[in-house]
Amino acid sequence: MQKRRSDKASTWFFLAPALIFLSITALFPLLYSLYLSFFRLKINRPNQSPVFVGLENYIRMFTDSLLHTSTWNTILFAVISVTLEVVLGLMLAMILCSDKMWARIVTSLFMIPMIMAPVAIGTMWRMMLDGTTGVINYLLGFVGIAPVQWLSNAMMAKIAELRVKYDLHMRVERYAADEGGIPEADRRFMKE
Repeated sequence: MQKRRSDKASTWFFLAPALIFLSITALFPLLYSLYLSFFRLKINRPNQSPVFVGLENYIRMFTDSLLHTSTWNTILFAVISVTLEVVLGLMLAMILCSDKMWARIVTSLFMIPMIMAPVAIGTMWRMMLDGTTGVINYLLGFVGIAPVQWLSNAMMAKIAELRVKYDLHMRVERYAADEGGIPEADRRFMKE
């Protein structure tokens, strides 16, 4: 009995930081939004004090025909897009698990968008960190800090490289988990 009580206490001890963080970032804004829903408030006029209107906002919302149309469109879009993504994604994954040459070519074509995002991000960071024309040095100039040669400084370049290697490491882990998550018997079935 004593051990179960200490296990329960240690569980709550480790959960407490996550629960506090979620309360601050999710629960508090949700409850505050619910509170504000009973007021007439113009967000673009922050100095104007909110006027309590009770359920008027909800009545107006549920009698608005635009709400019904947009809700139906959202449900329809969600059902169709999720169904298509799951069905087509699974079908394509089964096709691409083949050892045939065309499957390898198509797999390479599917990987191009995944490769392009890190390339674009790297190019953007290179432009932002440029020692002469980069926006970061431009902004630091407003504070009175002299331009820094971010990419020609060995220490700063190492930090940037570690960031890229971390991203690559995470990507390789995800691919390995995807590949290793399918048992050999099922792979043999998919290749037939």
